[in-house]
Amino acid sequence: MKLVDDGASHPQLSTLQILTKKDGLLLKCKAEMEIVQSDLKPSPSGGLRAMARTLKWPYAKGDVEKKVEQLNRLKSSLTLALTTDQT
Repeated sequence: MKLVDDGASHPQLSTLQILTKKDGLLLKCKAEMEIVQSDLKPSPSGGLRAMARTLKWPYAKGDVEKKVEQLNRLKSSLTLALTTDQT
């Protein structure tokens, strides 16, 4: 994390600084993936009902399409930022 905080002596890290700031793209990606992970995580409580919920896919078709679109937008933005940083 020291490299990110030391932007004055490393101007080439400006894209990295932008991506890692509080409302940056990397944290948005992480938050989105954590939501998906928690939605897919099995229920800690026991019982037949909990097992049935674990086996059922938690997303409707429209929800999956929205999640995929959101992740694709984030991926495209990250790719563009990293490509721009390389040129």
